[in-house]
Order: sequence, then structure tokens, then C-alpha cells
Amino acid sequence: MSIWPSVGAPIQDPPPAEAWPANGDLAVEFFGAMTRGHRKFMGHRPHYYLELICTHETWQHKGAGTLLLRWGIERADTDGLPCFLEATPKGKLVYEKLGFRVKAEEEFKWSFGTFVETYMERDAKIEKRTMTRPKSKEFA
Repeated sequence: MSIWPSVGAPIQDPPPAEAWPANGDLAVEFFGAMTRGHRKFMGHRPHYYLELICTHETWQHKGAGTLLLRWGIERADTDGLPCFLEATPKGKLVYEKLGFRVKAEEEFKWSFGTFVETYMERDAKIEKRTMTRPKSKEFA
């Protein structure tokens, strides 16, 4: 599944710590940082945002995730809008193959380990069309 929130929707702050079932402070720190990164790089510009993507393990490495990505990318291209996402190290290579470029990386250090989140953007690939008309005496 993938979640692409409505284009133009305001960037939402994460729920407060008490709204999370466990480790609320950690969730607020992590998702708060991601929200700040999203706002920093996209601001109020209209864009497509890949909030979440995941596939069942039986469908991984079979192209299902790429299909979900292409769904949003094609709509963004049609609308002439960029895409934005936060990538894990594992997903970063997949996104780069689809035209996303790194804007910045942020490292999170916790007692149980370190995690790197990568902010990525993809410019819209606008199809260029040329109109021609036959030459006539009127326009010669």
C-alpha cells in the first residue's frame, strides 16, 4: 500500500506523545524531525508527498512497490508537480532509480541504535508537445 495525501493539503504535525501507544516521546521526536524536513524543503509549494509505502513480504522484490510509486509519480508528472518523500537507506536506491534526488540526510542516535533518514525530491517530468500546422499562403 502507499499513501499519497491530497495535493495542497497542509503539512500536518505529528500527534502528541500521549496519542502514541508506546514510546510517544520517541515518536514525536522522530516524526517531528521528518515534518520539519518536509516543511523546510517543500514549504507551501504544491507537491505530491509519499507519506508511506509498504508491501507484504510475499510481494517484495517483485515490482509491487515500484508500481505503487509510479502511480503517484505519473499523477505528479501529469499535474506538473514535484514529489517529495523521506527514505530509509534501503529505499533510497529505489527512489534514485525513479528520478528522486537527495536534498539532505538526518541521523537519529538513540540508545538502541542509529537511524538515517534521507529527504528526497523528484522534479516533474513534463512531456513537451510541439504543435505544427501546414504552411499555407496565408502564413507564408
